[in-house]
Amino acid sequence: MTSTAQKFKQFVSLNYGEQAKAFLNAYWQENARNAEEIWGYAQQFYALDLDNGKEGRDLDEFNAHRFLERLGETKTVKQMREELRAIDIDFNKRMALLEYLLFKYRRPIEEFVRRPQGENTAEIQEAQRQLEVAQRTLEIAKKAVEDSDIAARRADEEAKIAAIKVEESRQRTAEAAQAEDELRAALNELHQQEHEYNQKKRRIGKKIGRY
Repeated sequence: MTSTAQKFKQFVSLNYGEQAKAFLNAYWQENARNAEEIWGYAQQFYALDLDNGKEGRDLDEFNAHRFLERLGETKTVKQMREELRAIDIDFNKRMALLEYLLFKYRRPIEEFVRRPQGENTAEIQEAQRQLEVAQRTLEIAKKAVEDSDIAARRADEEAKIAAIKVEESRQRTAEAAQAEDELRAALNELHQQEHEYNQKKRRIGKKIGRY
């Protein structure tokens, strides 16, 4: 194994965060403006590495494909495999974050391993802090939107329930009015029958009186 390969193997044995720091230390002057973007890539690697999370070192082919898909950097399976072969510098059929960064920013491995690991800790930590603040702000905003949606759905459901109750009340009122009309009609019929009965009784009484 060449000296370059040996050194590179040491770097890709680091976890995702340390790989990102190594890249930024080597290329801080050229890629300082990309620091938040690079930490964003690291966050995506954490999320896709279900077994190891932040302590992971590389993604298998399936999750590497998912990562590239999220970035819109794959169009076909064939292209994906070609990209993965180009990124997989050590040919272990897995994608380390550092391999992706060297591929993304077009930095040759030989140059990277020769670069001094300059001390840019404060700047790197600040970039990471800014990303974390931005992510927290995004999460808060998403939560607010979700809460707003939940409140809107609840209000909509309550409005529907209120409308149903109003309709039920209207139907009960209509039924009660109908029942009252039917009762009034029945009473009128009864009174009419009673009136006719009394008239008939008086006529019979008059006839009996004449005899």
